Amino acid sequence: MILTTTYSEYKKISKTARQCGLVPFFFGCIKIKFLKFKPLDKKYDWVIFTSKNGVNAFFRGAEKGYINDKKIAAIGEKTAVEIKKLFGKKPDFVPKRFNSKDFFKEFKNNYNLKGLNILIVTSNLSDNFLKKSFTTDGAIVDNLVAYKTLRPEISISKKQRLVKNIKNSFIVFSSPSAFKNFIDMVGSKILKDAFAVPVGLKTKKSMDEYGIKSFFVPSESTFDCVFKSIKDYNF
Repeated sequence: MILTTTYSEYKKISKTARQCGLVPFFFGCIKIKFLKFKPLDKKYDWVIFTSKNGVNAFFRGAEKGYINDKKIAAIGEKTAVEIKKLFGKKPDFVPKRFNSKDFFKEFKNNYNLKGLNILIVTSNLSDNFLKKSFTTDGAIVDNLVAYKTLRPEISISKKQRLVKNIKNSFIVFSSPSAFKNFIDMVGSKILKDAFAVPVGLKTKKSMDEYGIKSFFVPSESTFDCVFKSIKDYNF
């Protein structure tokens, strides 16, 4: 099984993959650059984190204790765990399904959005779905770009190892940017010999745009769900 995430993420999830009887192979397609940002003077009611990288970037760049008097939302379980780990508090809201559309729908059903001041911590490649949705329903929203998602360089030996290992293997794309970077790095033809799996609907959509069929889409947008689904798949 080929994992296309960052190396730091790979180190964390490869153990779980092995516990599911899988043999992980690292082919990193993204790297993260944390950005500096100005002190946040505005009074926000909510801070929304859309990824673990956003949590890490915010923890590095925000003033200590900034979120102590604010409500916190996490778009997924892993992001929520990272918030607890770094900030010492559990998020006030985590959706039942870990994607932007379900996040907004559930949040809207639980809170009155009109006049709510919201800060969304995001990356340079994130879309504006949440900001547009919250704004349409009367919230006052700012996006904070706290990190950049970049494409790493690829060596000839790295590409050769990929070609050697990809046939009849699962390849897991952790995000739309990981998938698009993969295409830029090695092209799409190589995927004809593999079982491509997206982590989330946004990644599936990116694959669909390139004509790459998803072998399956996990019921939850997590690596744990992907690994378990592969383990339990009835071939």
